[in-house]
Amino acid sequence: MVTQTVPRWTMSAPDMPTRLVLFAPHPDDEVLGAAGLMTWCDVGGCQVEIVAITDGGASHPQSSAVTPAELQQIRRDERKAALDLLDLGHIPVHELGLPDGDVGGCMGPTELADSMASFVGINTTIAVPSRFDDHPDHQAVYRAGCLVSSARNCAIWEYAVWARIRHSDRQLGQSLQLGRELQRKKMAAAMCYRSQILPLGPQPHDGPVINAHALASFTGSTETIAMNP
Repeated sequence: MVTQTVPRWTMSAPDMPTRLVLFAPHPDDEVLGAAGLMTWCDVGGCQVEIVAITDGGASHPQSSAVTPAELQQIRRDERKAALDLLDLGHIPVHELGLPDGDVGGCMGPTELADSMASFVGINTTIAVPSRFDDHPDHQAVYRAGCLVSSARNCAIWEYAVWARIRHSDRQLGQSLQLGRELQRKKMAAAMCYRSQILPLGPQPHDGPVINAHALASFTGSTETIAMNP
């Protein structure tokens, strides 16, 4: 029996983009929400790039076990390890360096859209968090992405992260089946984010950001992508 390594769409596959720029609010969103999408694009010859909106340094603001600067570097290292495990380590990662947890507060939608649009050229499809992701940073990036799509006349795809806990695949978009081998690799990649799934220290505020239930939702057999031309 041949193990499926290339993800497949449960309905008609969309046209392969020439270039996909994926905007990730935090280090881990690109893998937890779109590892399969990036793999499908990469294997299909599409140029994939990631724009890291924040450095993730505020996930444990009261921790005495790690400083924000240390956490920033930890999360960069975790993302690199995860992408390497997925055979996506060659994908360029551009960092905007906006404050974690306050993307919408430090920039208005238009200003953020202008910053994001600087990474969008011709023949580019952009990927942003789902409109149903309720994290404020995800919402800010989604809204700015809509402005970018309108201004640059480019397709916008939505990948679901936190929304997968509360919504069905049918509500969120089209399902992308990972296949057994890619799901295994994605689960291994998710485990690279130790700062988010394991306690940083003994105190309550050092606890994990992603609990077991959420991690199971993020690493299931499918991803959901809403495609808007």
